Amino acid sequence: DVILPGFTGGGRGPSSAPELSPLEAVIAELNERLGGTLTDADKVWVQQTFEFAAEDAHIQQAAAANTEENFAFVFDKKFEGLVLDRHDQNADLIGRVFKDAETTEFFTALARKIVYVLAQTGS
Repeated sequence: DVILPGFTGGGRGPSSAPELSPLEAVIAELNERLGGTLTDADKVWVQQTFEFAAEDAHIQQAAAANTEENFAFVFDKKFEGLVLDRHDQNADLIGRVFKDAETTEFFTALARKIVYVLAQTGS
């Protein structure tokens, strides 16, 4: 028998499941806890939320000056408010985009081109 390079191991594939990225792990955990159907598209919201919180000066100071355990006292009190603030900013952006016909047409045309390509490639 001749063993060809790359064909050893009996075709079983990796011996362990691939490790999830932190965002994928958050989506998987939320789906499990909430019985949801969050997808890769929801990673954008999760990423945006975490980055918005990390950009907050008070959060940055608390992270720099504390252990993760002590950081929790500051973060846990502030996080929900930060999420709601970001939600309000997103709502404001949506309001501005769809405020007048010209901006709506502009945004729709951009979206059409991008979504067309994404839809054709299944991404």
